[in-house]
Amino acid sequence: MKQYSYLIKPTSSLCNLECKYCFYHDISSHRVEASNGIMNDSTMRMLIKKACQVSDASEVNFAFQGGEPTIAGLGYFRKFLEFVDQQKSKEQIIRYSIQTNGTLLNRMVASIRVIFTYWMNIEAGTSTLIQSRVFNQAQSMKCLFMR
Repeated sequence: MKQYSYLIKPTSSLCNLECKYCFYHDISSHRVEASNGIMNDSTMRMLIKKACQVSDASEVNFAFQGGEPTIAGLGYFRKFLEFVDQQKSKEQIIRYSIQTNGTLLNRMVASIRVIFTYWMNIEAGTSTLIQSRVFNQAQSMKCLFMR
């Protein structure tokens, strides 16, 4: 069984925080174009199509990271899953994960738990209050909060 993993930055370097420890904020500030914005549908579809067409891929893992990936919005993730369902073979196992600062999950948590049933990493640099609120709302989620 061959596994292929794809690290996706759907929001480029866009983030709703400016954490002191974040190296990515500093790196992106030195680019000619600091951010490419939210990934467009054409790029998203091309990525999914190529990932699902790998002939020996029995498992495909899509991991979302940022910037802050939840800035892309729930619509982005719904479209992503719909297109994956259209492109994957019957035999392929698809897994999803997301690394997030957790600050936008209060609006997305009910729907996002359906999408990310495997791994969710809430970054340790976000405030304890935010982490507590997200964790309390996410009791029914099958997720692992990692440091």
